[in-house]
Amino acid sequence: MSQVGLLSGICLIVGTMIGSGIFISPKAVLEGTGAVGPCLCVWAACGVLATMGALCYAELGTMIMKSGGEYPYLMEGFGPLLAYLYSWSTIVVLKPSSFAIIALSCAEYASTPFYPGCTPPQVVTKCLAAACILIITVINCLSVKLAYRVQNFFTVAKLLIIVIIVVSGIVLLAQGNTQNLKDPFAGATTSFGAIGLAFYNGLWAYDGWNQLNFITEELKNPYRNLPLAIIIGIPLVIVCYIFVNIAYFSVMTPTELLQSPAVAVVSVHYSHSHSLRLSRIIIKYKIINKSSNAIEYDSLVNQVPIVIPVLVVIVSCYLVLAPIIEKPEWEYLYCTMFIVGGLLLYVPFIYYKFNWTRCIMRPLTMHLQLLLEVIPPEKTE
Repeated sequence: MSQVGLLSGICLIVGTMIGSGIFISPKAVLEGTGAVGPCLCVWAACGVLATMGALCYAELGTMIMKSGGEYPYLMEGFGPLLAYLYSWSTIVVLKPSSFAIIALSCAEYASTPFYPGCTPPQVVTKCLAAACILIITVINCLSVKLAYRVQNFFTVAKLLIIVIIVVSGIVLLAQGNTQNLKDPFAGATTSFGAIGLAFYNGLWAYDGWNQLNFITEELKNPYRNLPLAIIIGIPLVIVCYIFVNIAYFSVMTPTELLQSPAVAVVSVHYSHSHSLRLSRIIIKYKIINKSSNAIEYDSLVNQVPIVIPVLVVIVSCYLVLAPIIEKPEWEYLYCTMFIVGGLLLYVPFIYYKFNWTRCIMRPLTMHLQLLLEVIPPEKTE
C-alpha cells in the first residue's frame, strides 16, 4: 500500500539531492565563471535543467515500467549495445569514481581544521578517504538497518550544516558584509567551454534528480504527487544552494574561495571571526548505497511538453561538445576509448554468446587433470 505522501516525497527529493556537491562544487563553478554573478546564474540554471530532466525522466519511467533505471530505458530506445555500454561505464568507472570523490571530499573536510592556514598532506587525505570507504563497506555488509541509521544520521548532520551556513550568511549580510556582492559581474572570464565545465560541476551538486521516479510506487496518488514533488522539491534545493553560495561570498572574496581547500570549513571559520560564536565544523558526509525499489506500478500518464525534452537534449549536447571544442584534451580520447573498449566483452560474450566455461574452462580442466594424473572424486549415492 502506498505510504509516501506529497510532503514525504518532497523531503525525500531534498534529502537525496543535497549532498557533498554543495561543499565540493562552488570552487569549480567559480573557476569556470570568474565572478560571483555568473557563478550564481550557473547554480540557478543547473537547478532549472535538473528540474526539466527530472520531469522528463519521471514520464519515461511511467512509459517503460521495468526495474533497472537507465538500462531498460536505453534497451527499449536504442537497443542492447548502448544499454550495455552505459552499464559498462557506470559499473566500472562512474560509480567507483563518484564514491572516490565523495570519500576524498569527506577526508579533506575532516582534516582541514587540523591544518589551519595550509592544505592537509595528501597522505593524510588519502588514508582518511580509504578509511571512509572501508567503514562504509563494513557497515553495509554488517546490517542494512545499521546502514540506514548511519545514513539518516549523516543526512540530519548535513542538513544542519547547511542551515548553519545559510543562517550565518544571512546574519553577515544583515550586518553589512556585502562588499563581495556589490559588483557581481566584474571580472567575469567566461567562455564557450568554461561555462560547460562550470555546468558539469554545478550539476554534480544536483545529482539524484534522475532517480526521483523510483519513489513512484510508494507515492499516494502518484499522478498528482510525483510532478508536484519534483516541481516543489528541486526549486527548494535551488534556493538552498544559491543561499549557501551567497553565504560563502559574504565571508570570502572570490580569490579566497578559490584558494580555500575546504570551502565550508573556511566559511564557518571566517564567520567565527565575525563574532557569530560559531566554532569550526568538521563536515563528514558519506554516501550509503541505497537499494532502489522495483518500478512496477499501475498505469500513470503525465505528459511533459515536448519543448522540455528537446531543450534538455540540446543542453546535454552542448555540455558534451563544449569542453571538447574549447580545449581538446587527450583525456577525452581515453574516455571514448574506454567506453568503446567495452565492446571487447560485449561482442564475444553477449553478441556471439561465447560460453567461457564450455569452451575454455572445461578443456583446460581436462588437460590439467591428464597432465597431473588426477581425477575428480566420485559421487556417492
